[in-house]
Amino acid sequence: MPGPTIQQICITVPTVEGLRQGAEVFHREIVLKHPFLLASGLVLLAYYPKSPFMVVYYVVYGIPKAIIVGLLHCLGFGSEGVRQGSYAARHQSRVYGGYIPRDSTFSAYQSYGALDGGGESERGGEEQCGSFWSAVGWGFMITAVVVLVRSIGGKQLQ
Repeated sequence: MPGPTIQQICITVPTVEGLRQGAEVFHREIVLKHPFLLASGLVLLAYYPKSPFMVVYYVVYGIPKAIIVGLLHCLGFGSEGVRQGSYAARHQSRVYGGYIPRDSTFSAYQSYGALDGGGESERGGEEQCGSFWSAVGWGFMITAVVVLVRSIGGKQLQ
């Protein structure tokens, strides 16, 4: 019988020199060659400074959670318990009967199935930005104006 397989994962971490070179390439290829594109992105970030963080949140947590909860709902684990006539109900009656162990996988699925898929209803709509995010937004807006003024004025951005 073969033993367990081992898989090695390598992650490249940039050095300070690598970060400096990346910043130079960004400045040369984006800032100097496409100032209007950069300014447009900065204006967008000025109005929605949390947007990059929200994208990461939804990719890492929100979308996988919605998929898992959706699958559990398809199996019959709903917000009001196990749905009658579903796969989950048949499994419960065959395997557990009337008693479901406290730390079982089935009880965990019941808990997760009781969650609503969106998670947005608790927030009550769009939250107001705090002073930190307002300052970040203003910083992006000022940077966008500087980029536009320098590019329109014909000055090199250096």
